[in-house]
Amino acid sequence: MTPHRILIVDDDPHLLAGLVRQIGDAFAVTTALNGMLAIEAVQAAMAAGRPFAVVVCDMRMPGMEGIEVLRRIQGIAPDTVRIMLTGDADRRTAVDAINRGNVFRYFVKPCPFDQLREGLQAGLDLYRRTLAEHVRSDRQAGQLQAARRDAAAKARALAATSAELEQFAKVAAHDLPEPLRTVAGYVQLLKRRYGEKLDGEAGEFIDFAVEGTLRMRQLFDDFLAYCEIDRGAPFTSTDMTAILHQTLARLRPQIAASGAVITHGALPRLEADKAQMLCLLQQLIGNAITYRRTGVAPTIHVEAVPMGPEWQFSVTDNGIGVAPEYQQRIFAIFERLHAGHDHQGTGIGLALCKKIVERHGGRLWVTSDDNSGSTFHFTLPGGHEDQA
Repeated sequence: MTPHRILIVDDDPHLLAGLVRQIGDAFAVTTALNGMLAIEAVQAAMAAGRPFAVVVCDMRMPGMEGIEVLRRIQGIAPDTVRIMLTGDADRRTAVDAINRGNVFRYFVKPCPFDQLREGLQAGLDLYRRTLAEHVRSDRQAGQLQAARRDAAAKARALAATSAELEQFAKVAAHDLPEPLRTVAGYVQLLKRRYGEKLDGEAGEFIDFAVEGTLRMRQLFDDFLAYCEIDRGAPFTSTDMTAILHQTLARLRPQIAASGAVITHGALPRLEADKAQMLCLLQQLIGNAITYRRTGVAPTIHVEAVPMGPEWQFSVTDNGIGVAPEYQQRIFAIFERLHAGHDHQGTGIGLALCKKIVERHGGRLWVTSDDNSGSTFHFTLPGGHEDQA
C-alpha cells in the first residue's frame, strides 16, 4: 500500500534536508521552500487524487507567513492534518491557531526529531481516522439513500395497488347492485305469480331471499360511501348546531318511534365538509337510538368542549354500551357485534365515522361500560372564537 504523503514547508533548505534525512525512512516526504509553492503542491495533489495526509509548516517565512499558508491549505484540503513549526516567541499564536481549529499541533524549533516523528505519526493516525469516518458516513449515506429509494418504490407500488383497489371497489359498488336488483325483482315476481301454489315455507324462503338482496344492496351503498370519503367536498365554515338540527330532522321517524330525548350544548363553527359532518352525526346518533336497552327510551346528549387547538365532541347515550374488549373492534369495517335479527346494520357505520374524522385531522374513540351507556368522542381541529 502506498504510504500517506507528508509535505514539509520551510524557507531553510538545510533544515528541510535534515528533516528528510531523519524521517524520510518512515514517511513519504515532499518539501516546499515557501508558502506559494506549498499551496501549489497541495492543489496538484488534490487534483491528482493523492492529497497530503499531513502538512508541516514553519511559522515565520518571507512572502506569506505559515499561519496564512495553513489557513489556505485548510480551505483546499480540509482533511489534511496541519502542524506548525514555530519559535518560542510565536507560541501564543500557535496555541491560538490550535484553539481555532486551524492547527493540529505545534512544535518549537529546534525540535527533537523523535518528538516530530511522534507528532507526524499522531497526525497520520488522525488522518486515517478521518478517512475511515468518511467511508462510514458515505456507506451510511448510501444505505440511507438506498432505503429511501426502496421506500419510495414501495410507496409508489402501494399507491398503485390502493388506486386499483379503490377503482375495483367503486366499480363493484356501482355495478354489482344491478344484478341484485334483478334477482330481487324476479324473486318477488315469482312470489306474486305463483304464491298461491307455494306452501308457507316456500313463501318464507322467498322473503328471506328478497331481504338478503336488499341488505346486500345497502352494504354496497355503504361501502361506496366509505370509499368516497377521501374525495369529499372542500372544507368550508360549518355551523355544527345547524348540522345537528338537520341530523335530527332526518332521524325524526326513528326518534318518534323510540321516544328518544336528544339534548345538546353549545356547538362550534369550524372548517369542515358539511355533508360528512351530517353523515357523522347521523351515524352516531342513529346508533345511539338503535342500540338502546329494551323498554328504556334513549336519552342522548351532544356537546363540544375546547381542548387546546381542537374541539372535543361527545355523543352520550344510555344504551346497551360496549364491552371494553370490543371498544377497538367496533371501528373496523364490516365489524358487527350483534346478530342481524337483533339490530339492522352493515357493520360499516362506525368505520365510516372514523374515516370521516381522520380526514378532518381528528380522532374517534368510545368510552363505555357494558349495559351503562356509551360516549363516543371525536376531535376536530378549529379555533375557539366561534361558538354557536
